[in-house]
Amino acid sequence: LSRMGLRTDAALVTCEAAFATILLVGAVLLLHSFWAMLHAAPGYRVESVVTAELSPSPAISSSLDKTVALYQAVREKVASYPGVQNVAAMSRLPLSSEIAAITFAIEDHPRPAQAPQFVLWTTAVTPEHLDTLGIRLLRGRGFTESDAKNSAQVVLISRSMARKFWPGANPISRRLRPLWQKEWRTVVGVVDDVMTYSLTGPPEWVDGEIYVPLTQAEPPRNLALVARMGSDPSAYERSLPAMVREVCACAVSKIAPMNKLVSGAIAAPASAA
Repeated sequence: LSRMGLRTDAALVTCEAAFATILLVGAVLLLHSFWAMLHAAPGYRVESVVTAELSPSPAISSSLDKTVALYQAVREKVASYPGVQNVAAMSRLPLSSEIAAITFAIEDHPRPAQAPQFVLWTTAVTPEHLDTLGIRLLRGRGFTESDAKNSAQVVLISRSMARKFWPGANPISRRLRPLWQKEWRTVVGVVDDVMTYSLTGPPEWVDGEIYVPLTQAEPPRNLALVARMGSDPSAYERSLPAMVREVCACAVSKIAPMNKLVSGAIAAPASAA
């Protein structure tokens, strides 16, 4: 071989080695990410929880009062089913990857009007939400029936948001509000971090995660229903559509155990890889 040929072969070998190293490092990082996701704590109890999605008619979903009344009727019916220990509702199911971001002003963290404002991941929930999903209340209180439509506006924040905006301080009684509203919401409680968007956490552009009472929220288009069971949930899953039809004319879909949602969230990135 000529000297030029030897140099070319050496360069090719060097390039192949570099590409192999890049692929190996990428594979290791991917496996590490998958391992972390596999062992991530979602922040809520997944065992013995059944989820479903209710889709009321536009006449109901456009009205907060009618949406709340529908939930109360469905909850009363579902709670009477044998084996059901608790029932709650929220504006969207965890790990659904639906965007739930709202722009907020935070009273003691003012920003100029022309500057980007804070984006908070927002979920509307009922008072039974924390108990049904086993989410820990770390400080303050959760929502109650007294947090009605015309009552003082309140909000729960995540532990990470409390640490970010009020490190070492008590966040209870701090205030924030959606930019298009004039009334401030008061922080009444801090809850443990929960994987609501994905098992890797919220998108990078989200500044914090909050909960608002369903009774004080914009009416959601669909309503996610969660029930904690004390017995085999399969019979409940089969009976749920008929139970809902007895109290409202809304479609029921996405009936599944909560642990299936979590395993699906793990499997999706793995299959994409």
